[in-house]
Amino acid sequence: MEFRHASWTSEKNIERTLTFLKEHNLAYVCCDEPQGFPSSAPLLFEATSDFSVVRMHGRNKEAWEKTGITTADRFNYLYSEDELKALAPNVKALAAKTRQMHVLFNNCYEDKAVVNAGQMKVLLD
Repeated sequence: MEFRHASWTSEKNIERTLTFLKEHNLAYVCCDEPQGFPSSAPLLFEATSDFSVVRMHGRNKEAWEKTGITTADRFNYLYSEDELKALAPNVKALAAKTRQMHVLFNNCYEDKAVVNAGQMKVLLD
């Protein structure tokens, strides 16, 4: 389950949300995305089933909720090596808690997702 509104993971609701997912063996999709918007969910590396997913949307704040642009424009972001290095330990820790792990790069402008996926693979090996 990938939540698209911060209310699902607010301080008031996070425990209830994660408990529901665990009870129904549903994977919580951890999303790296620009923060500070109503649609932004905080980056939480939580295992709620034996399957985990991390989606890397990029951090393009200027385009995150902009209207009239393409999807590629919204996700036009190249993660820096330092950003990926900071994320890698959390990805590894989450993978250790689940049977199957997927990391998806959704920064789909030009070859940015492919470049960053290759960098993350090296960091996780």
